[in-house]
Parts: sequence; C-alpha cells; structure tokens
Amino acid sequence: MRQKFLGPKVLLIAILTAGLCDVQASDKQKQYGFGDGACEVSVSYDDEKVDETKLDNTVALSFGRISIWTGTDYNHPHSIDQLITDEDVHDFENSCQKHLEELRQTEILPLSEAETVKALRIDEQIEWCNFGAIKRRAFVKGADPAILNDFKPSNEQCGKFAEELKNPLTLQAFWRGFIVERCIKNADPAGCTSYLRAIERRRDADEAIKKYVIMAGWNNCSTKFFSSHWNRTLNKAKETALMQALETRFKLKVKLECDDAD
Repeated sequence: MRQKFLGPKVLLIAILTAGLCDVQASDKQKQYGFGDGACEVSVSYDDEKVDETKLDNTVALSFGRISIWTGTDYNHPHSIDQLITDEDVHDFENSCQKHLEELRQTEILPLSEAETVKALRIDEQIEWCNFGAIKRRAFVKGADPAILNDFKPSNEQCGKFAEELKNPLTLQAFWRGFIVERCIKNADPAGCTSYLRAIERRRDADEAIKKYVIMAGWNNCSTKFFSSHWNRTLNKAKETALMQALETRFKLKVKLECDDAD
C-alpha cells in the first residue's frame, strides 16, 4: 500500500461514488472514511473543535461531492423525437430553483475559502439552470431559434446556429454544410451522412433539423463557454486552497491509500 496526502484531482472519482461512515478514533479525535474499492480515504479531525455536519459539507465542497444539479439526464433533450412542452420547461426551472436554494442553505465551516468555493458552486448552478431552460425552450415545437441567443456567454461564437435556423430560405444549404462538417471526421462518414440526410425526408423536416442542430451544434459549441470550463484551472486552485485552509485551521488531515497498479 502507498500513502500520500490527497489532492482534489486525485480523489474526485473516488469521492463521487463514496459512502461515508463515522469511526471513533480516540477520545478527542474522530475520523470518517470513504472509498471506491481501489482507494480508501480517511479524514481525521478534533471532534471538540469542529461541527461534523459543517465539516463534511466543507470537505465535500472541496472535492466536488457537493456539485451542481444538471437534471436527471445531463444531455436532455438529446433526441429529435423528444417532445418538450412549456410545462416541461417550467418543471425544469422549478427543480433548478429547488436545488439552488438547497445549495445556498448548505452549512459550511467559517472559512473565507469555503465561502469562495460555495459561491462558485452557486454561480455554476445558476448558469446551468439558465442554459438548460434556454435549450428546452428552443426545443418546444414552433419555438423561435432566436431563443438560443438568450445564453449570452456563447453568443459571439455560437450565435450563428440561431441565425441559420431562423432563415428558411437558406436552411437546406446550411444543413448540407453542417452534415459535411459533422460527418467528415466520423468513424463511418457514409453512414453518418445517410442518417442525417434522411432527416430531410421527414414530414417535420424543418423542426427535426432545428432540434438536431441545437443538440449537436449549438449545445456542443455553447458548453465550451461555461465559466466552469474556461475557469477550470482557477476553480481547481480555489478548491486546493480550501483543503489547505482546512488542514491549517482545523488540524484536519486527509490521507489516501491505494493498491499498487502492478
């Protein structure tokens, strides 16, 4: 077995699937652990000085166990045959607000670094809720593709999709170009082209093309402009600073034990 202090990047996968179990370590020290089968993690702390709930929530923030809610299906809607209604949009927005409020109410230790990471999670949740609602509204039958422009972070680079989808006179030419760009690097270019060209023969061709372009064009383009994407290095640094603050201020120690790969 090898031991080392745990960094957020190393433990992220293990933590996401972890279950917690409290273990009494001594009269004053307590520890809890979690693992994924290959690695085991232990966190020790002074029971008299640390609120257990706030501690767990703060550690969870640092390692991503408290993360944003993206819906029951991250990529939803993801099929041109999916029917999205105004009611579906409202349900998503209500669920988003519920999870956002739960995130805001999460109790954490009194550390400025913890408040910084919590604020980061809240901002990410707000951004995702906005993105998800816009995508769903644009998916509603007959919806104006200009709705996509409501997601401001990606407008400059991804606004072209809304513009092309709004113009019925040039839609087919745009769609043919989209197919070429989409399929040229596909493992089966001919099969990809055949599948997408078949969409043109549907009775609801314009609507189906709109949905596919939203899914495979606008969606993939826009997610690159999420703050969590282009701020990834800075965000990770904030999470690392939080763990360092926990170790310094609360004598908290986090250790990782993994079986050797060979």
